[in-house]
Amino acid sequence: MRTTTVGPLGGMLVLAASGMLLAACGSSSTASTPTNPNKARAAVLTAYHYVRHEKSVSFTGTISVTTNGGSISTSINGYAVAAGSGAKSINAMLTETISIPGAARNLTIHQRIANGEIFEQIPASERGLTTLSGATWVQYPYTPKSTSEAASSTQTYAVNPTATLQLLLGKGASQIKTLGKDAIDGHTTTEYEAQINFVKELAQLKQSSNSSMLSKSLAGLNFDGPAQAKVWLDNSGRVRQLSLTIFASITKTGSTPNLPLTITVSADYTHYGAHFPTITAPTSGVIPLSTFQADLAAAHPTTAS
Repeated sequence: MRTTTVGPLGGMLVLAASGMLLAACGSSSTASTPTNPNKARAAVLTAYHYVRHEKSVSFTGTISVTTNGGSISTSINGYAVAAGSGAKSINAMLTETISIPGAARNLTIHQRIANGEIFEQIPASERGLTTLSGATWVQYPYTPKSTSEAASSTQTYAVNPTATLQLLLGKGASQIKTLGKDAIDGHTTTEYEAQINFVKELAQLKQSSNSSMLSKSLAGLNFDGPAQAKVWLDNSGRVRQLSLTIFASITKTGSTPNLPLTITVSADYTHYGAHFPTITAPTSGVIPLSTFQADLAAAHPTTAS
């Protein structure tokens, strides 16, 4: 796999979690007996309506993908600002640090979302792989049916905590349960849990503007049972932490067994409503994703993926 695809892969996993961003902070539940599921669903629905009006938030987290051959861990941190409603209003700065087994060093990728448009910086170590002079940023396609729908890029979900609540409220989720109380980053929170049937969830997403990017991202994944999603809401209804565990596999050709994957996604959200620096699109060295992929494949056909 080319390392330039790791960033979009991280975003895909987060979108598969409907926007969950990344880092387990080791909280533990103080209760395990579910309360009235209707009350739990009502609490998440109330939080969804509350948080969707938030204009800014910062986040930290991790995505871990474990296979028979080891694991790849991606740490992400950044902030997001919503200038209005709809995907085109999303602005964010993300830094991804990817740890690859056996690699001499980590790979750092910078991403920028400006008015819903997604840009990823080509790491300096990879710029020599392309013949495109001066190319330093790759722009990802944006093809929504309307500005009220989500962008086709998975990273837009990744920086939007309301998508977490949408996932729990979706038709692919089973009953929402209240697990107990936890202290997260100094806030008293209530922990909620739901089982997510991604086969059903993705069938619905294919009806939205995400179908193209999502279908390509998830084309090789089989979901081996429901995923477990958890979200921690503070007393104001803000998302303070989330986690998701997905059991999946990749179909392989011939008689080779499928490659099993365990995908763990978790995140912390802080600084709701804070003022962050203005985010703008890069003005030079920008090439479309299709151009970068074509040039890379032509110059290095054995390394492109």
